[in-house]
Parts: sequence; C-alpha cells; structure tokens
Amino acid sequence: MPRLLTLLLTLGSCLLSLNLLAQDAAAGGQTGQDQSEFQLFENLDSATPNNRASSRNTQNIRPSGTAQASPVFTLVGTSRIGSKQTALLKHLDGDIVKVPLTGAVNPIPGHDLYSVVTYGAGQVAVRYPASVPCGDFADQGISCDPQTNIATLSLRTAEAIVRAQQVEIAPAESAELAETALDTPRNPFEALRDRARDGNTADAPPPGRFQPRRIDPTDVPPGMRVVSTPFGDRLVENN
Repeated sequence: MPRLLTLLLTLGSCLLSLNLLAQDAAAGGQTGQDQSEFQLFENLDSATPNNRASSRNTQNIRPSGTAQASPVFTLVGTSRIGSKQTALLKHLDGDIVKVPLTGAVNPIPGHDLYSVVTYGAGQVAVRYPASVPCGDFADQGISCDPQTNIATLSLRTAEAIVRAQQVEIAPAESAELAETALDTPRNPFEALRDRARDGNTADAPPPGRFQPRRIDPTDVPPGMRVVSTPFGDRLVENN
C-alpha cells in the first residue's frame, strides 16, 4: 500500500511537470511571435526614409526611349559671390533646387541621378541618367547632346521690344503748333524788367490790370538812381 501511494505521487508530479512545460512552451511561442511582429514593424519604419528616397528617384526615371513632354530641369539663374558659385534649377514638379557648384561633377540635391558637369554665367550642363534620355526644348533654352546624354540649360533672352512708330504730323498742323509756341505769353515780370532796363514804357499793360509805377529817367534828380522791381520803380541814393 505505501508503495502504491508513492507511485501515485510520483506519477502526479510528472503530470504536473509536463503541464508546466507545455504552458511555458506555449508562452514562449507567443512571445516569439510578438517579437517577430514587433521586428516586422520596426523594419518597415526604418525603411521609410529609404523608400521615400527611392520613390523620389523613381519619379525622375522614365523608360529608355520615351520622349519627354517637358524638361526635367530648367535654369532659373546662376550667381557668384566671391569664390562661391550657385545654380538655381527648376524641377518639372515646380520645386526650385539650389545646386552649389564646387567641382567638376556637382550632384543635384534630392535628385542624385542628375549632376551639373559644366557651368558658366547664365548656363549649366546637366548630365542625365542612362535611363532618361534628354531632349531639345529650344523655347525654354535647352539643347541636348544625345551622344553624351547631357542637356545644356541656358537663360532665355527677352525678345526685343518693338519701337512705337512716330506719328507723322501734317505740314499745316506743324505750322499751327509753331504759331502756338510763338504766341506763348512771356513772363510778365521778365517783360517789366526788360522795359525798365531799356527805359521803354511804350508797351503799357492793358487797362484793368495792375500797372506798376515807373519813373522816367529824365525825372531822376542828381545823386539818385532808379531801382526797378516788378511792383514799381523807386529812387535810391547813389553810393
């Protein structure tokens, strides 16, 4: 009887141990699954910037041989401050890209497949990737060399302004304009000053207008002289 009891206790202990092991295994599997799922999300998050960069570069790539409806880049301008040179390019999506020109090959920021290889005042040359053939767009100042797949971007010069045609004036109208110019009244003060200087009082102003007092030179007493102003004459002593 004691031996039977001992056997039952041993069997019960084994069953309990097996049950605990099964629970631990189930818990470990669940934990591993959770860790795998967590690792999966971590990988997706960490890959997001790379996906964005890849997506941006993919936008700039077209199947080889496909004609372009518009240029990938157009030149906005170039600048030089001291020894630093910069080019401003406009991407086809409307973004303005600033490209520092520091060497023989200058990658375009955000568009690493493209690079500026030569540059000068008002002109840059952009090397396209092999998968994107360049094209000519003369109306936008772009010419392409298909052998090297390099597009030359130039600033467009504004068209000359058409000079307005001079209006011809008939001879009769010209004579009338000349007479109008001759009939233009003189400065009244200037006329009075001239008459006083010349001693001529024959051209008196019309009645009803202000008539400044004028002194005849014959009426000037010895030791005095006439000082003329637009408002009249007055006598002063000779110094």
